[in-house]
Amino acid sequence: MVLPYSLVHVHLQIEFLAGPQPAPSATPTAFIPLDAPLTAVPSDAAYAGLAGDTPDFDTDPRAVANLLALLGFRPGQIPQAQIRFLLWASYYVGMQVPGRQALFSELTASFDEDARSFPGSTSRIGEIQFDDRFNRIMTAGSISEKSAFQIGAFVRPLPVNTALAQIRRHPLELELFGGRTFVISGGTRGFGEALAKTIALQGGKVGANFRTSARDAARMARELDGHAFRAYPGDIGAADTAEEILRKASQELGPVEVCICNASPPIEAKKFIDLGIEGFTRFMAQSLAPTLGLVSAFLKTAPDGGMAVLISSVYVADGPKDFSHYAAAKAAQENLFENLAREYPRQRFLVARLPKILTDQTNLAYDREKPQSSIDIAVALAKIIAAFPAQSNFLHTTIGAKR
Repeated sequence: MVLPYSLVHVHLQIEFLAGPQPAPSATPTAFIPLDAPLTAVPSDAAYAGLAGDTPDFDTDPRAVANLLALLGFRPGQIPQAQIRFLLWASYYVGMQVPGRQALFSELTASFDEDARSFPGSTSRIGEIQFDDRFNRIMTAGSISEKSAFQIGAFVRPLPVNTALAQIRRHPLELELFGGRTFVISGGTRGFGEALAKTIALQGGKVGANFRTSARDAARMARELDGHAFRAYPGDIGAADTAEEILRKASQELGPVEVCICNASPPIEAKKFIDLGIEGFTRFMAQSLAPTLGLVSAFLKTAPDGGMAVLISSVYVADGPKDFSHYAAAKAAQENLFENLAREYPRQRFLVARLPKILTDQTNLAYDREKPQSSIDIAVALAKIIAAFPAQSNFLHTTIGAKR
């Protein structure tokens, strides 16, 4: 589940100058920029040493002129002190405070006649504070005796790493799947990655489909070296692509016995009225396509007892506001699987409603609804797949829902 929450507020106050300001010539500087962002643990103590005089920050006039031209500004339209301050603020947040995990949240600055240059003899970083309630860093300072600035930045959580060592801490059954072949859409990132690794570590052969995450696919192939794993690129929402992926997986791994419809487009929290009919319809089509593509290709060659699994969401029954499009798309897919179970009695169909799961897409600086571990949910789902009841060909289950 991809549930990004964000709020961006931008306020600009423009000052029109009487005439253009000539760009200064390049001057020698003692400032040596970092070649990699800092990764210090956020705390008041970690950043205390950065307070004091601003560095002897300088810019290349030719590079600045090229940048302003790309943005549509005329030479001299923006005072040089303001240009250099904005460039320094970007460097400061992205490379120093907080550095690698930065997410700019606030920038206010005032310039007057005393603030003709930046940095200057009176420009200083006065105070740096870390607010652990929101994982936000606030920096206050001065540009001149009469002008000041304030910079805010969220500290994004570190990337989620679905490491094999973390999965192995769970009680696994090494031969749980006995060499059965799986194809998972969206299987190289997020929950798909956790599920693919969990199945592979328990004796399954896994073909993971992806659209754009080639680097993640290559990384997973290295991590699962020694296990039966293949990654297959392509838009599985296209019928011919889906059929080709299943054909390759069958040739390289063995006849596909289980397909897992996991892929989903990014989910933006939007009110129904703001999304509009076109936006709602577009999201529904994008959500349904990968599921339709994979399950239709699978059913053409599925063996008796073959299983199609739908990764659904608890939001279908109990979702927050602004997710009507997501709930509707998942509800449509659930209804599809229930009806396919009647049309294809020789195959099995599993609908698994999952809670909000911790992935890079849901890893927020602060979140009222803390997501659950993707590994915990993947291990639980793997057990349900392996223990599908023999007396039925349709199962609807909810996993890991908080009471």
